[in-house]
Amino acid sequence: MSLVLPSDSLVSFIAALGLSHIQGQDVYVKKGKLKHYDRYYSINAFSKSYLDDIGIWSNLDSKKIVPYSQIDIFLNDIKSIEFSSQNLKTDYLGYIVHEGNLVDALSESMSKCNKLKYLDDQASEIENATYVISDITDVKLKGIQVDYEQHDYHQTALNLTLVHTKTNKNQPIQIFYENEILGLLPINEFSYNLIWSLPNAKYNSFKSITDTDLANHLNDRISFIVGAIDKIERGKSFTLSSRHANKYFHENNVLIGEAAHKFHPLAGLGLNMGIEDIAILSFLLSSNKTIREALNDYALKRINRNQSLQRLLDIIINFHSSKSIPAQLKSTLLRLFDNTMLIKPKIIENATGLNNLQLFTE
Repeated sequence: MSLVLPSDSLVSFIAALGLSHIQGQDVYVKKGKLKHYDRYYSINAFSKSYLDDIGIWSNLDSKKIVPYSQIDIFLNDIKSIEFSSQNLKTDYLGYIVHEGNLVDALSESMSKCNKLKYLDDQASEIENATYVISDITDVKLKGIQVDYEQHDYHQTALNLTLVHTKTNKNQPIQIFYENEILGLLPINEFSYNLIWSLPNAKYNSFKSITDTDLANHLNDRISFIVGAIDKIERGKSFTLSSRHANKYFHENNVLIGEAAHKFHPLAGLGLNMGIEDIAILSFLLSSNKTIREALNDYALKRINRNQSLQRLLDIIINFHSSKSIPAQLKSTLLRLFDNTMLIKPKIIENATGLNNLQLFTE
């Protein structure tokens, strides 16, 4: 059996390496150098475990990895929820990794893998192959018959790197203001990567202002966390939307990553859910099932998992942006949730992907 990965996305190359571990498979991947951008990922515990299993994690520059064991959630400037690895009795909830570090490690792993076959730009269709699609552009190019449920949040995310005066203790922070979400990922003790989700009108008003003025606006929002901001670097901004395919398997095509789903960046799920797709697909294709049975099973498991997470994210976003719920009531409800020891561990298991271990034993 042949598996073809025609996309040049990060998820596609990770999938190629992961699928190459299946015995009896010919795995074809697009030829070319991996691209990377100046952005950071929060790699959850499940993704770290899988990247370790397929030989990528050990190639990362460990000095540029920031592990974290706690995430604090704020409503305005009041701490409302604390997620800790102690709730699960594990060392870390996740790891902050720059895309360049991940791409370098992946490239090294692929260069050592002698099981991969490479496609050139003029490659013709490979007979009786299953195509593993990770980019929505390739869905359209191949004319795959799939519909998407889509949602526009009417927001844009500012991507900023901040150098600041107060130690961040290598701890991620999520801050909710009305119609704004600020996600802070630690790069080092005195530097954060900030993803600042803003209504489009407000984002447009910020595009042309100086870094000094932007820092002043930010100080009103996060000075209680970072102290003074010494430096701002602007990365690539992006509009916020979500989508979900109505099916993941059609004829000889199977969808993974952003070809199947796109998430709001609130919980850093995008790459992690793509890696989960790969792990579950690899596991099922390694089983005794026929390829059609394996792909049908994959589609069922992943649609349910990804849809439930998208709905959970939308509930969180709608709750915080709601003008009909008074701020004091929101704060009270969040504190009640924080003290509910039955629900919190389940939320953490979902976010870290650790609950997916049961999928391998069903």
